[in-house]
Amino acid sequence: AYAKGFTSLPDGRYVYYGSNYGMVFGNTTIGGLPYSLNAINGNLVTGEVLFGGVGWMYMNPSTHTYASGLTKLPDGRLVLYGGTKQTMQFGYATYGGRPFSTNTVNGVVTTGEVFFPGVGWTYLNPTTLQHGLSITSLPDGRTVLYGSNYGMQFGEKNTGGKWYYFDLVNGNMKLGFF
Repeated sequence: AYAKGFTSLPDGRYVYYGSNYGMVFGNTTIGGLPYSLNAINGNLVTGEVLFGGVGWMYMNPSTHTYASGLTKLPDGRLVLYGGTKQTMQFGYATYGGRPFSTNTVNGVVTTGEVFFPGVGWTYLNPTTLQHGLSITSLPDGRTVLYGSNYGMQFGEKNTGGKWYYFDLVNGNMKLGFF
């Protein structure tokens, strides 16, 4: 029987055989997604690949699948892949309903406090990569409240059945009577 589709070969190559059962070479579209197949031996190109008109994508060398969401690349960069083609995101992006800010040159995700248009100040924990949600202690000592949109809340707020007041400028929780 002839191979068709993606196939692992005994020599370790991962190649694609088209509808005519011939091996495909170079850049091609399969199932609506772009793929880069070595022009000499047909092996699937893995790692970061720039597709003209599409953008940067990351093909995982172990699973042969495109990265999606927050991804730590082998060079240590933390980037975000999203959109319809799972391309690297630059600038402001929303993924899974969560706001992210990324470097506009290399796509590195910004952690810590970031101002996100339409949301306000958000916080992405650099260790856990979780957004601040509800009452959160920040590294600078402030205790702030993030709402369901991940934006910092200001003024008088009721959360968990209790009333709190958060500074109108920096969002820090005020304690006692004022």
